[in-house]
Amino acid sequence: MQYENVGMTAGQLSIDLPAVAANCYRCASRFQDDIVALRGIDSVEVDARSRKVTITYEPEKVDLETIDRVGTNAEAKLERTYRHAIYQLRGMDCEDCAATIGASVKRLPGVSGTDVNFIATTLRVEFDEPSARDEDVISMVRDLGYQAVVGAARAEPAADRPSIWRFFARDEHARTTLAAITLLAVGWSLAFAPSLGWLWRAILAVAIVVGGWPIALRGIRAIRYARSLDMNLLMTIAVLGAAAIDQWIEAALVVVLFSVGEALETYSMDRARISIRALVNRAPAQARVLHGDHEHLQPATEVKVGDRIAVQPGERIPADGRVVTGITAVNEAPITGESALAPKEPKDQVYAGTVNDAGFFEMIAERPGADTTLARIIRMVEEAQARRAPIQRFVDRFARVYTPIIVTVAVSVALVPPLGFGQPFGDWFLRALVLLVIACPCALVISTPVAIAAALSSATSNGVLIKGGAFLEALGKVRTIAFDKTGTLTRGMPAVTEVVPFGGESEAEVLRYAAALERRSEHPLARAIRRAAETTGLSGQLPEATDLEIAAGRGISGTVLGHAISVGSPAFLGDESVDIASARSDIRRLSASGHTPIMLARDGQLIGLIATADEVREEARPTLQALEQSGVQHRVMLTGDRDGTAAAVASDMAISDFHAELLPEDKVAIIRDLARSDGPVAMVGDGINDAPALAAADIGIAMGVAGTDTALETADVALMGDDLRRLPEVVALGRRTMRTVRLNVTFSLTTKAVFIVLAVAGLSTLWMAVLADVGASVAVTVFGLRLVRHRWHSHKVTKAHTRHAR
Repeated sequence: MQYENVGMTAGQLSIDLPAVAANCYRCASRFQDDIVALRGIDSVEVDARSRKVTITYEPEKVDLETIDRVGTNAEAKLERTYRHAIYQLRGMDCEDCAATIGASVKRLPGVSGTDVNFIATTLRVEFDEPSARDEDVISMVRDLGYQAVVGAARAEPAADRPSIWRFFARDEHARTTLAAITLLAVGWSLAFAPSLGWLWRAILAVAIVVGGWPIALRGIRAIRYARSLDMNLLMTIAVLGAAAIDQWIEAALVVVLFSVGEALETYSMDRARISIRALVNRAPAQARVLHGDHEHLQPATEVKVGDRIAVQPGERIPADGRVVTGITAVNEAPITGESALAPKEPKDQVYAGTVNDAGFFEMIAERPGADTTLARIIRMVEEAQARRAPIQRFVDRFARVYTPIIVTVAVSVALVPPLGFGQPFGDWFLRALVLLVIACPCALVISTPVAIAAALSSATSNGVLIKGGAFLEALGKVRTIAFDKTGTLTRGMPAVTEVVPFGGESEAEVLRYAAALERRSEHPLARAIRRAAETTGLSGQLPEATDLEIAAGRGISGTVLGHAISVGSPAFLGDESVDIASARSDIRRLSASGHTPIMLARDGQLIGLIATADEVREEARPTLQALEQSGVQHRVMLTGDRDGTAAAVASDMAISDFHAELLPEDKVAIIRDLARSDGPVAMVGDGINDAPALAAADIGIAMGVAGTDTALETADVALMGDDLRRLPEVVALGRRTMRTVRLNVTFSLTTKAVFIVLAVAGLSTLWMAVLADVGASVAVTVFGLRLVRHRWHSHKVTKAHTRHAR
């Protein structure tokens, strides 16, 4: 344990966080708990990213030696005991399978917790004993009838996605299903010959064994290892019960329909997972690293900071970095979602996973290959899939209660009428078996995660990172959005909006003098003047300026074409004894509307005024209009600028309210007030400066965060590109997702309710119940997968708005 006093107070120190804790949030939290339990500790702040723990303590109650000793013990415990592992699962085709795997592995010695992600087919295991081994987990999963390998798997290339016929030909379970179908067809056809009763029963029995053995095996293993009554066991009981009362055709039909349904569900989910995990395939496999004059191919994950890399046309860029030689155009859609090619020249930023479309270039890596922007996005998408939305947690809780209740009802239906009222046992027993089939909550449980995962995949493919289902659900409910002004509704850089000449000068001449004087300045207003000169074609006609004198923050003076030129604020020119009385009305007018007036004098005489203002994004107004049309009724602008500047921007856009001259804490207070009065509130900012307000909002939306660590890590929703037009589509996606989830849940519950009534009334057969259950599962999967192809057409819509606005 190493620690250092950070010098703020006598009772504050910084401790290096163990490397293991830096890579595990839960481990870091446990480490924090060990320290905070000490008497005399006022606060403990863990920053896993910088691997530091900042501790505020009372020296009279606890000394550094005690903190050091407990911290050292915690570090040893973390390294020795606390660890987690992630496994890729194979053969898991239903949520019941996922629940069985999680519950069974959790019963292993040394395992403190498990988390199975059905959509991503991953198993996360928390270990709390040094004796726990990966081999024990893999063996348990194998005993359950599935496979587990350490680590995550790459998605299949799109070209390798099998057709449904190839799937049935290749998949082992699908082949046994086809065999069971054939045997059922033969046995059923022979059932019409009374003299062959023994033969067709035998053939149907074989069909039941062939198709039902894998189902029965999984059900037995679930009750043995996980102590759970899953759908496989319920289906096995139903089939055996039907056979026991001589309903052989019914029993075989149940097995075949259930097996076909499982195969179709596996096929659908495999295609869904390939689409959802296709993001992984954007990561390039190799990099052309230059060593002197030699080019060496190596895995992209082994790229180090400072490596010089060659990138050929058509190749994926292997690392985050900057161009050093060459000019090209890059397709940045894998990161930003923007389909238009981005021109690149020396010093420009490039990102791993984007495609070099045009010329050859060389770059310097600025991030290690394993920690690129794309790698962080992939990691966050995987974490987002594991985070359950509130509605999903509700469905899971409901399903856990629903199944035991229906099983209890089924037992009552089988026993009460025959024993209590003398009803025929066979008839009520069959009704009870139908209820057992209906007790399987497959469609209900899968209805939510498949829709949310599909929506997350669609968003990521279009340059929007949503951190989990909870934020999708919140987006579907939001009716109030607050916007930062600078850098969000505006470009965050000044632009020349007006040139007012005096004394008979032309606008071009005023700009020419000002641009010549500001040619070498890097001040934002100087750059705005130079851009205006370039736009008007003056950049090639600028004379040289000499004898430059700079008054920091006020203005600049020098000699241009033999004339003494001064450019600066009204106060600066007043100090230079320049009479600016003729410009007073223009200065007041421009200042009142949020503009910054820049005065220009030649040989002591005022010759012009240049007005600058923060440039409003051209897409801001149509974006706000689109939000208004979509039901976002309250659109609020928050800014630290003067009231006049804020009013000018607000009046030009569909802003329903604005607050000016705000400090960061003022923005937080307003966000909280809006949440109390309007319900869920989203805050849109440019990533870093608005962090407190983004954190205070129900949904923090950061834009233009490609390559920005802080914004990417802290935002709930990240618009990777610097394009506000994505916002209405994000809101639309959230609302469409919640409509789909509600449709799926309603459809699943309605189907179950109808068949419960039919079963008790004796109007439903076993095969009808299985067909309904299978059909509902496939239907909700298809409904959910439609979100993968959600249409992101915001650009077309907002361009039309822009033309109309002009």
